Amino acid sequence: MNFAPTLFGWFIEKTFFSLLLGNLGQSKKLNNFDIHSCFCPQTIITFLITFGIWKIVLIMSKKVLMVCLGNICRSPLAEGILKSKVGEDAIVDSAGTAGYHVGHLPDERSIEVAKLNDVDITNQRARRISPSDFEEYDYIYAMDEENYNNLIAMAKNDTQRSKVRMIMNELYPNENIDVPDPYYGGDNGFKNVYKMLDQATDKILEKL
Repeated sequence: MNFAPTLFGWFIEKTFFSLLLGNLGQSKKLNNFDIHSCFCPQTIITFLITFGIWKIVLIMSKKVLMVCLGNICRSPLAEGILKSKVGEDAIVDSAGTAGYHVGHLPDERSIEVAKLNDVDITNQRARRISPSDFEEYDYIYAMDEENYNNLIAMAKNDTQRSKVRMIMNELYPNENIDVPDPYYGGDNGFKNVYKMLDQATDKILEKL
Protein backbone atom coordinates (compact mmCIF):
# COMPACT_ATOMS: atom_id res chain seq x y z
CA MET A 1 0.00 0.00 0.00
CA ASN A 2 1.20 3.51 -0.85
CA PHE A 3 0.95 5.68 2.28
CA ALA A 4 2.32 8.85 0.66
CA PRO A 5 -1.09 10.24 -0.44
CA THR A 6 -2.55 9.58 3.04
CA LEU A 7 0.29 11.35 4.83
CA PHE A 8 0.28 14.22 2.36
CA GLY A 9 -3.47 14.61 2.73
CA TRP A 10 -3.09 14.77 6.53
CA PHE A 11 -0.46 17.49 6.14
CA ILE A 12 -2.68 19.55 3.80
CA GLU A 13 -5.69 19.30 6.11
CA LYS A 14 -3.56 20.24 9.12
CA THR A 15 -2.10 23.25 7.29
CA PHE A 16 -5.48 24.53 6.11
CA PHE A 17 -7.26 24.16 9.43
CA SER A 18 -4.31 25.69 11.28
CA LEU A 19 -4.66 28.77 9.10
CA LEU A 20 -8.42 28.77 9.59
CA LEU A 21 -8.17 28.50 13.37
CA GLY A 22 -5.37 31.05 13.39
CA ASN A 23 -7.60 33.58 11.68
CA LEU A 24 -10.45 32.73 14.03
CA GLY A 25 -8.22 33.24 17.07
CA GLN A 26 -6.96 36.53 15.73
CA SER A 27 -10.53 37.73 15.27
CA LYS A 28 -11.36 36.88 18.88
CA LYS A 29 -8.28 38.70 20.17
CA LEU A 30 -9.43 41.79 18.33
CA ASN A 31 -12.93 41.40 19.82
CA ASN A 32 -14.25 41.77 16.33
CA PHE A 33 -15.36 38.27 15.42
CA ASP A 34 -16.54 37.89 11.87
CA ILE A 35 -16.91 34.47 10.27
CA HIS A 36 -15.91 36.00 6.93
CA SER A 37 -12.51 36.93 8.36
CA CYS A 38 -11.78 33.22 8.73
CA PHE A 39 -11.84 32.96 4.98
CA CYS A 40 -9.43 35.73 4.16
CA PRO A 41 -7.62 35.71 0.79
CA GLN A 42 -4.53 34.09 2.33
CA THR A 43 -6.55 31.15 3.66
CA ILE A 44 -8.53 30.69 0.46
CA ILE A 45 -5.44 30.85 -1.77
CA THR A 46 -3.59 28.40 0.45
CA PHE A 47 -6.51 25.99 0.32
CA LEU A 48 -6.80 26.18 -3.47
CA ILE A 49 -3.08 25.60 -3.97
CA THR A 50 -2.88 22.70 -1.52
CA PHE A 51 -6.06 21.14 -2.88
CA GLY A 52 -4.56 21.28 -6.38
CA ILE A 53 -1.37 19.61 -5.17
CA TRP A 54 -3.39 16.99 -3.33
CA LYS A 55 -5.38 16.24 -6.51
CA ILE A 56 -2.13 15.72 -8.43
CA VAL A 57 -0.84 13.35 -5.74
CA LEU A 58 -4.07 11.36 -5.94
CA ILE A 59 -3.75 11.10 -9.71
CA MET A 60 -0.12 10.05 -9.46
CA SER A 61 -1.01 7.34 -6.95
CA LYS A 62 -2.83 5.45 -9.73
CA LYS A 63 -1.00 3.77 -12.59
CA VAL A 64 -2.65 3.38 -15.99
CA LEU A 65 -1.54 1.13 -18.86
CA MET A 66 -2.97 1.44 -22.38
CA VAL A 67 -2.79 -1.68 -24.55
CA CYS A 68 -3.33 -2.44 -28.24
CA LEU A 69 -1.78 -5.02 -30.57
CA GLY A 70 1.56 -3.58 -31.66
CA ASN A 71 1.81 -0.47 -29.44
CA ILE A 72 2.40 1.90 -32.35
CA CYS A 73 -1.06 3.31 -33.25
CA ARG A 74 -3.85 3.33 -30.68
CA SER A 75 -2.22 2.78 -27.29
CA PRO A 76 0.52 5.42 -27.83
CA LEU A 77 -2.25 7.91 -28.60
CA ALA A 78 -4.19 6.87 -25.51
CA GLU A 79 -1.05 7.24 -23.38
CA GLY A 80 -0.17 10.62 -24.85
CA ILE A 81 -3.70 12.02 -24.58
CA LEU A 82 -4.13 11.01 -20.93
CA LYS A 83 -0.66 12.29 -20.04
CA SER A 84 -1.48 15.64 -21.62
CA LYS A 85 -4.46 15.92 -19.28
CA VAL A 86 -2.80 14.89 -16.02
CA GLY A 87 0.75 16.11 -16.64
CA GLU A 88 3.99 14.48 -17.70
CA ASP A 89 4.72 13.24 -14.19
CA ALA A 90 1.61 11.08 -14.06
CA ILE A 91 2.13 7.33 -14.22
CA VAL A 92 0.71 6.42 -17.62
CA ASP A 93 2.30 3.95 -20.04
CA SER A 94 1.36 1.80 -23.02
CA ALA A 95 2.24 -1.63 -24.40
CA GLY A 96 1.24 -4.16 -27.03
CA THR A 97 0.06 -7.74 -26.72
CA ALA A 98 2.37 -8.62 -29.64
CA GLY A 99 6.04 -7.83 -30.13
CA TYR A 100 6.00 -6.88 -33.82
CA HIS A 101 7.33 -3.36 -33.32
CA VAL A 102 9.34 -3.44 -30.07
CA GLY A 103 11.63 -0.42 -29.83
CA HIS A 104 9.95 1.46 -32.69
CA LEU A 105 8.46 4.94 -32.62
CA PRO A 106 4.68 5.24 -32.85
CA ASP A 107 3.24 5.15 -36.37
CA GLU A 108 3.94 8.47 -38.12
CA ARG A 109 0.21 8.97 -38.62
CA SER A 110 -0.37 8.68 -34.87
CA ILE A 111 2.45 11.14 -34.29
CA GLU A 112 0.90 13.54 -36.80
CA VAL A 113 -2.67 13.43 -35.46
CA ALA A 114 -1.33 13.85 -31.93
CA LYS A 115 0.76 16.84 -33.03
CA LEU A 116 -2.32 18.43 -34.61
CA ASN A 117 -3.87 18.34 -31.14
CA ASP A 118 -0.76 19.64 -29.35
CA VAL A 119 0.18 16.21 -27.97
CA ASP A 120 3.76 14.97 -28.40
CA ILE A 121 4.23 11.18 -28.46
CA THR A 122 7.66 11.10 -30.11
CA ASN A 123 9.35 10.10 -26.84
CA GLN A 124 7.49 6.78 -26.78
CA ARG A 125 8.90 3.44 -27.91
CA ALA A 126 6.87 0.30 -28.50
CA ARG A 127 7.14 -2.53 -26.00
CA ARG A 128 5.34 -5.78 -25.30
CA ILE A 129 3.28 -6.19 -22.15
CA SER A 130 4.98 -8.24 -19.44
CA PRO A 131 3.61 -10.28 -16.51
CA SER A 132 4.90 -7.66 -14.07
CA ASP A 133 2.57 -5.06 -15.64
CA PHE A 134 -0.40 -6.87 -14.11
CA GLU A 135 1.07 -6.25 -10.68
CA GLU A 136 2.36 -2.73 -11.26
CA TYR A 137 -0.65 -1.06 -12.88
CA ASP A 138 -4.04 -0.30 -11.33
CA TYR A 139 -5.94 0.02 -14.62
CA ILE A 140 -5.11 -1.83 -17.84
CA TYR A 141 -7.16 -0.56 -20.78
CA ALA A 142 -7.55 -2.68 -23.91
CA MET A 143 -8.34 -0.91 -27.16
CA ASP A 144 -10.56 -3.72 -28.49
CA GLU A 145 -12.15 -7.02 -27.58
CA GLU A 146 -9.43 -9.18 -29.11
CA ASN A 147 -6.72 -7.53 -27.01
CA TYR A 148 -9.03 -7.58 -23.99
CA ASN A 149 -9.41 -11.37 -24.33
CA ASN A 150 -5.65 -11.77 -24.75
CA LEU A 151 -5.02 -9.74 -21.60
CA ILE A 152 -7.58 -11.74 -19.61
CA ALA A 153 -5.86 -14.94 -20.76
CA MET A 154 -2.48 -13.58 -19.61
CA ALA A 155 -3.73 -12.55 -16.15
CA LYS A 156 -2.84 -15.02 -13.42
CA ASN A 157 -5.65 -14.45 -10.93
CA ASP A 158 -8.94 -12.63 -10.33
CA THR A 159 -7.19 -9.54 -8.94
CA GLN A 160 -5.19 -9.14 -12.14
CA ARG A 161 -8.21 -9.84 -14.33
CA SER A 162 -10.22 -7.19 -12.49
CA LYS A 163 -7.72 -4.54 -13.63
CA VAL A 164 -8.37 -5.25 -17.32
CA ARG A 165 -11.15 -3.36 -19.05
CA MET A 166 -12.10 -2.11 -22.50
CA ILE A 167 -11.37 1.57 -22.78
CA MET A 168 -14.60 2.59 -24.55
CA ASN A 169 -16.65 1.03 -21.74
CA GLU A 170 -15.63 4.07 -19.71
CA LEU A 171 -17.74 6.12 -22.09
CA TYR A 172 -20.36 3.51 -23.04
CA PRO A 173 -20.58 1.02 -20.13
CA ASN A 174 -20.95 -2.66 -21.05
CA GLU A 175 -21.27 -1.96 -24.78
CA ASN A 176 -17.79 -3.39 -25.55
CA ILE A 177 -17.13 -0.97 -28.40
CA ASP A 178 -13.77 -1.43 -30.14
CA VAL A 179 -11.37 1.37 -30.90
CA PRO A 180 -10.73 0.32 -34.54
CA ASP A 181 -7.18 -0.41 -35.61
CA PRO A 182 -6.32 2.39 -38.08
CA TYR A 183 -3.06 0.81 -39.28
CA TYR A 184 -4.34 -0.19 -42.73
CA GLY A 185 -6.71 2.74 -43.07
CA GLY A 186 -6.23 6.33 -44.12
CA ASP A 187 -5.62 9.48 -42.12
CA ASN A 188 -9.31 9.78 -41.26
CA GLY A 189 -9.06 6.53 -39.34
CA PHE A 190 -6.41 8.05 -37.07
CA LYS A 191 -8.48 11.19 -36.57
CA ASN A 192 -11.47 9.08 -35.56
CA VAL A 193 -9.34 7.05 -33.13
CA TYR A 194 -7.98 10.24 -31.59
CA LYS A 195 -11.51 11.57 -31.06
CA MET A 196 -12.66 8.33 -29.42
CA LEU A 197 -9.66 8.18 -27.11
CA ASP A 198 -9.94 11.85 -26.23
CA GLN A 199 -13.50 11.29 -25.02
CA ALA A 200 -12.66 8.06 -23.20
CA THR A 201 -9.69 9.60 -21.37
CA ASP A 202 -11.92 12.41 -20.12
CA LYS A 203 -13.97 9.75 -18.34
CA ILE A 204 -10.85 8.02 -17.04
CA LEU A 205 -9.63 11.33 -15.66
CA GLU A 206 -12.85 11.66 -13.66
CA LYS A 207 -12.11 8.31 -12.00
CA LEU A 208 -8.55 9.23 -11.15
